[in-house]
Amino acid sequence: MVISFLFVIPFSEAFCQLSGIQLGETCPDVKLSLVNFKTNQATIADFKGKLLILDFWATWCAPCVSMIPVTDSLQKEFEDKIQILPVTGQNAQTVTTFLNSIKSDKNILMPSVINDRSLAALFPHTVIPHYVWLDENSKVIAITGAEQLTAETIRNFLNKKGVALPVKEDKFKMIRAGEPMFVTGNELIKNNETSFEKISNSDLLYHSVMTRYIDGFGCEQKSDSEMITCKNTSVGDLYRMAVSHYRLAYLGRNSTIWETNNERVIRMDDSSASTNSKSKDAILDWMNQYTYCYELKFPKELQDKKYDLMLADLNNYFGAVYNIVGSMERKKTKCLALVILSANKLPAPSEEKNHYTFDQYRLQLKNGSVRQLISLLSINLDRFPPLTDETSLTAKFDIDLKCNLSDLNSVNNALMAYGLQLVEKVKERDMIVIKDKS
Repeated sequence: MVISFLFVIPFSEAFCQLSGIQLGETCPDVKLSLVNFKTNQATIADFKGKLLILDFWATWCAPCVSMIPVTDSLQKEFEDKIQILPVTGQNAQTVTTFLNSIKSDKNILMPSVINDRSLAALFPHTVIPHYVWLDENSKVIAITGAEQLTAETIRNFLNKKGVALPVKEDKFKMIRAGEPMFVTGNELIKNNETSFEKISNSDLLYHSVMTRYIDGFGCEQKSDSEMITCKNTSVGDLYRMAVSHYRLAYLGRNSTIWETNNERVIRMDDSSASTNSKSKDAILDWMNQYTYCYELKFPKELQDKKYDLMLADLNNYFGAVYNIVGSMERKKTKCLALVILSANKLPAPSEEKNHYTFDQYRLQLKNGSVRQLISLLSINLDRFPPLTDETSLTAKFDIDLKCNLSDLNSVNNALMAYGLQLVEKVKERDMIVIKDKS
């Protein structure tokens, strides 16, 4: 007798902890290239006699940037007893430009190792910031995240109090390129032996799958002509993905309205106010409870309807479990409207190919549109009301904003040079509304 069960399993590579130099082992005497340091070249041995903390970071990493004032304060507090040494694989120009912006904004002149490959290979990781602690003899005494980087912890290490910190684990599940996140097939039992028979991706016409949070999958969303994949995604982001065919300039948390008195649903709200002020452990706990993995597989002829199908899936599931429904509605809401203050200062047109460079302290846009500018500005201004366009500009242009892109006043000061400004107004705007079913 053959018994078959149709089921879906996560399809991933081996789930493993990255290997490298471990606790108690000695770091080799690696050669380092530096900027903003007393020398342009150094080695690990040059820091012997001090507590050396390697701070793996990048200019595009918001959590890393938020730690810069912390590491600067700790370095000043302990002076020459320690050396906190930022490490990045980015090049000198990118790093120097960014650090000069930090100096202008926060009066912090931060050193950094640049063009690193050696230390990243010795201490592999997938999540930054990532901290490796070396004692006065270059022996690894801790590998941590940002939470453990405190004055008390440093003081305990300096006083030889035998601190035992949890080792930061960077687990990550890789989905094979071009493959679905979940595999559909049959578990066959024949002659008391079990085998799995996968249904080929080409034969699988349509399915949708939703699971709870899956550890190690990361958080990302993508869509193509045959599939929508969302890994560990909040309810708000799922709905924002499902209405993305409305082509709003940017769908951030500030474009979503939660109209509910249901406490269970309120806890699912992923707005900045509900998550950003919490500790990393609290955020991970929130993600474990309120994020989901979702996948929709469909034939190419249904590509134009894929977001409608996704929205129906979300409303069917969350409507049944939480009694909520999400949709796009025209609402009067507080907005930041991009307006023209001076037509004589407007950005110059461009003949270059469209491209941009972007981090927290610079937005350089070539041959861009107002829509593209608003989308990029919205990323770091998601704590403010949603952005909208009132310029009526249709020509492509070049613009270079050197400012703190998370600070509205700083952004407006930079926009002023181009005759533009973000002004608070109450406007009718398309908003995503998640509300109790009537």
